[in-house]
Amino acid sequence: MSTTSDKEGGCSAYAIERALSLFEDLLAVQSVEELHRTVRQITTKLGFEHFLYGGYVRVEGVQPVEFILSGYPEPWMEQYKQSNYIEIDPIVAHCIRGKRQTPLVWNEHLFEGKERLQLWEEARAYGLQSGISLPLHVRSGEDALFSVANPTTSPAGADYLAASLGMAQLLANYTYEVVRRLVLDQHQMEIPRAALTEREQECLTWAAAGKTAWETAAILTISERTVRFHLDNVIRKLGVNNRRQAVARAVSLGLVHP
Repeated sequence: MSTTSDKEGGCSAYAIERALSLFEDLLAVQSVEELHRTVRQITTKLGFEHFLYGGYVRVEGVQPVEFILSGYPEPWMEQYKQSNYIEIDPIVAHCIRGKRQTPLVWNEHLFEGKERLQLWEEARAYGLQSGISLPLHVRSGEDALFSVANPTTSPAGADYLAASLGMAQLLANYTYEVVRRLVLDQHQMEIPRAALTEREQECLTWAAAGKTAWETAAILTISERTVRFHLDNVIRKLGVNNRRQAVARAVSLGLVHP
């Protein structure tokens, strides 16, 4: 099983603590309308004007449910659909079809070729000039992407986007967890809860507080390897792929509290 580093996504302990506080309202939403409003508010606080979440949730007994939460300009979404740009969109190819794990910072090199260049030029005309797209994949086979974008290029350019990456990834994971809950609630499906051992619960709680494996080991007076072992077990039991997803799901399920 692969593990992630303590600096996963570049989020410091302070950033994670700030994010958990910021996302409390997000985890409490009870409707799609409330989810849209809350994600927009958080996106704005992170310094972005636009956002888009798109993906599938697996529901037992039915086809996977497609869920789109768009904070993009509505005319662009219509143009995108009418032109069937999903078939040539390099962002979709990277995040969904290619099942990549790495974030994607937008640049002109992604849109090489006549058709993709036209897509890129039209997107920018609608105010989608610079941004980041984040793939989301979980063990159940669900795939999604989350993008944040601005109508202009920041003077700091790629440095600004890189600095925003960690918080954007946290927002992506928390949005996914809320989407999953709303979809399963709609289909009256109970979200399964994992049975964690006391030590797994302790390690997860400190991870949610932004502590590294080394810091958690010092707090619990156990080895760093043991902490990683317990966190890997938590990741497996929660059916996710990394520590950030584990924290988001645990908070969503009430296993830990921000």
